[in-house]
Amino acid sequence: MPRIERRRFRAFTLLELLVVLAIVALLVSILLPAMSEARREGMRTACLVKTRELGNAVGYFRSDNDDRMPRSNHSAFAARTLPWEYALYRYFSGTMFEGPDSGWQRVRDESFTCPFDDRKDRLSYGYNVYYELTEPETKGTVWRVGTRIPHPSTTILFGELEDGSATDHVMAHFWVQFNAPAEIEKDRHRPKASYVFVDGHAEERAFEQTYDDARGLDTWNPATAP
Repeated sequence: MPRIERRRFRAFTLLELLVVLAIVALLVSILLPAMSEARREGMRTACLVKTRELGNAVGYFRSDNDDRMPRSNHSAFAARTLPWEYALYRYFSGTMFEGPDSGWQRVRDESFTCPFDDRKDRLSYGYNVYYELTEPETKGTVWRVGTRIPHPSTTILFGELEDGSATDHVMAHFWVQFNAPAEIEKDRHRPKASYVFVDGHAEERAFEQTYDDARGLDTWNPATAP
């Protein structure tokens, strides 16, 4: 008969177990920051994708409306038209806007909300009102037609609304005319935020790269965008 050997198993000692736990804790402490940064990078990329799609939707709107720029709640009611979030809804859903139903809520949450924005029932992105202002408001040229904008690749179309905002637009001309505070969430992406430009591209920038009164920099005003 073959001899059956009895194997003896040695248990971990308390000291060995503590060493293993210490190694695991060290590995976790090393990996967690990297995983957290990777998650933030993914969220930044997702926001840029959303804002590029938003810029493209404005391009489709212009093509369908004789190159006219959309409006926001700042002037849409007076012009008897839909504000941009409802007017652009069709390019994200494939159907015309008929009311704030579940379809609208889905588009708002999936396409008009930054991944870093934890607010509910709010838009993350605000439309630059320069494209709907009248001549007395701009004290110069009216920018209702897209092809009249001289530098579309450097002129801002959308920025990220500050957390306390419940509107859909950015009153950037008030910053110059009345020294009003900028209603922009400047570091939502920790430390930057997304901006969409008239030509449809999106970038992550520091707010001071878009507007700095001390340096005379204003990329929100089509007349002064470099």
